[in-house]
Amino acid sequence: MRSFPHFFSPHFVKSSRCLLAVILLLQSSIGQAVEKPDGNVPQVMQLIQNRCVKCHGKDGKVKGKVDLLKLDSFDKLSSYPDLIKEMIEVLDAGDMPPEKEPVLPEADRVTIIATLKDILITTRNEGGKAEVRRLNRFQYNYAVRDLFQLNRDVFSLPERLIYRDSTYENISEGKMPDEISVTSRAYFEIHSMSGVDPFPQDLRAEHGFDNQADSLSMSPLLMESFLSLSGSIIKSPEFNPDTCGVWQDFFAEPKNKEDLEGTIRKRLSTFLTRAFRRPIDEGTLDRYTEKALAAAKATSFTEGMKTAASAALASPRFFYIYNASDQEQVANDALFDLASRLSFFLWSSLPDDELIELAASGDLSKPEVFEQTIERMMNDKRVLRFCDSFTAQWLQLTKIRSAAPDPKVNKSYYQGNKRMPVGSHMVLEPLLLFETVYVENRSVADLLDPDTSYRSPLLDAWYSEDFLQGKPRGKILGGKKFLKVDNVKFTRLPIKDKRYGGILNNAAVMTMTSGSQETHPITRGAWVLEAIFNDPPPPPPANVPLLDENIDHKKLNKMTLRERFSVHREDENCAGCHSRLDPLGFALEHFDVTGRWRDKYENGLAIDATGKLLKEHEFSNALDFKAALMKEEHRFVRSLYGHLMKYALSRKLTAQESIGLDQIVNNTASEGHRLRAIIKEVALHKSFTQFNQSGDNQ
Repeated sequence: MRSFPHFFSPHFVKSSRCLLAVILLLQSSIGQAVEKPDGNVPQVMQLIQNRCVKCHGKDGKVKGKVDLLKLDSFDKLSSYPDLIKEMIEVLDAGDMPPEKEPVLPEADRVTIIATLKDILITTRNEGGKAEVRRLNRFQYNYAVRDLFQLNRDVFSLPERLIYRDSTYENISEGKMPDEISVTSRAYFEIHSMSGVDPFPQDLRAEHGFDNQADSLSMSPLLMESFLSLSGSIIKSPEFNPDTCGVWQDFFAEPKNKEDLEGTIRKRLSTFLTRAFRRPIDEGTLDRYTEKALAAAKATSFTEGMKTAASAALASPRFFYIYNASDQEQVANDALFDLASRLSFFLWSSLPDDELIELAASGDLSKPEVFEQTIERMMNDKRVLRFCDSFTAQWLQLTKIRSAAPDPKVNKSYYQGNKRMPVGSHMVLEPLLLFETVYVENRSVADLLDPDTSYRSPLLDAWYSEDFLQGKPRGKILGGKKFLKVDNVKFTRLPIKDKRYGGILNNAAVMTMTSGSQETHPITRGAWVLEAIFNDPPPPPPANVPLLDENIDHKKLNKMTLRERFSVHREDENCAGCHSRLDPLGFALEHFDVTGRWRDKYENGLAIDATGKLLKEHEFSNALDFKAALMKEEHRFVRSLYGHLMKYALSRKLTAQESIGLDQIVNNTASEGHRLRAIIKEVALHKSFTQFNQSGDNQ
């Protein structure tokens, strides 16, 4: 399969920047490519002594728990692949050399990045395999729904932020409708099954999403809750012939009761193959048949099948995603594992019968069959689950629920109902945008700068000049019918005001990255670094003073937010991160706490949103900032690949997996970086398939 590209690190490592500065200065001083490193060790050591060791090694002082004294050769450097990756990234992002250092010639910069990548290629690959993990809440819900063909969710899913009208099934047509009826699940609960035990929400991993293997462990207490959960699902009064699509084929009593055991065995063979995602072995089938038969004789046939179904849901074979590692098991298990990885990536659920059959026959290992399978699954309406889960987590949209603009100042945000604020409409705009780009296979550049947007009448009015000028809400909205939050009509409209639109310039992101009374440029800057560039900053040091702690409060009303932060930046513990965060956050300062444009603060002072992106692209407001981002489309595409790979692999990427990103980005450039082509590349990557072109395990 095709190789996958470079990936931004999720962490900011100060020591790597220091060491990178040493290499940059060395490269600039000798004016040539870094050759076999041993001959340069004396110069490197001298630069380390002069520039870095005072903080990283001298007199036992080791900031960041990194001792640079031990890196006295490039052979030793190759023992730290993550550090090499960080060095590549800070140079590529323009974070090094520091502003106070001379600018590095472009030829030298390119040469050093290439050299560091060569070093990384030669290092030992640690990890890189798909890891065993349990299903998260989102996946468990849909696995149960699909297994029993239920017509509703099993339990509440607050992480699913959008609910579409059931008539919307046009994935394969490649065209979004002009109007969609949707409900915001950020605030409005959709009916699920009653009497079902709760499933604790899964925590988002430090490096990514809530489906990451290192966060999906199984404690004895959680195992016990899974046992209870499985029983409560089957016992729910809403688990019945009207809600369960497989009822007649699986739970209903057979007309011919002469061979009860044979009937149970046949039904369980099909059911367990689906539940466990591979053909069931005879021993396991015997045990389930015996259990169901005993219960059927003691009660009824239906209760006997319910007993077996409950036991299957409580089995680790159901709620764990396995990956074959024993070479002797590869022929029997690896393709079934691949089928599960693919289905939980694209559908957040079990493989269907066709996918299981392809794995059983071995055809799934054939490149042309695998690609056709990806295409088929990407055209299935179940892929909307991927759009829901990935987009909400990538853009961190669940934070809209905790947004609380001051109601005294922002009365219109609450529409007279604090439980259903305008945020319930806001959050649907970026979700429907991603869905549009996916369904129509548009360029991912449209995520940043689209020509159209889905908006409700309320949301469209929210962006209007009438609202900005403070005209009465009722006259603008035209009545209470626009204030509803369930089954709201969102219409696809051309974007006439370019100040709004895209995954960045929308009211949801601006509101959720603000406080109750004022915007938070640092929060917005951190969001841009993480979501747009996939390079989140580290948490602030524990001893950093509060923003206004060292400011004369009598002067606050005469200062802009940027002026207040300039005082904050004087703290040396803050300056490093603020040099990265401030330009990104203040670029969006024209948006107020509810995502609407303003030119001045409440104190009458003009907003200063000027800055420079990546030390290269100057901007004066959010429109210019968006234009600057569009000039760095390659960087955005590379970042999106990184997010998608973490989501697909359910783990953070290795350092070695990071270096091929640029090549893959280049591969999709000829297709205009279309979203579905990018997702397909992720599924074809050897880290995901764990097979090469011939089908051999990697």
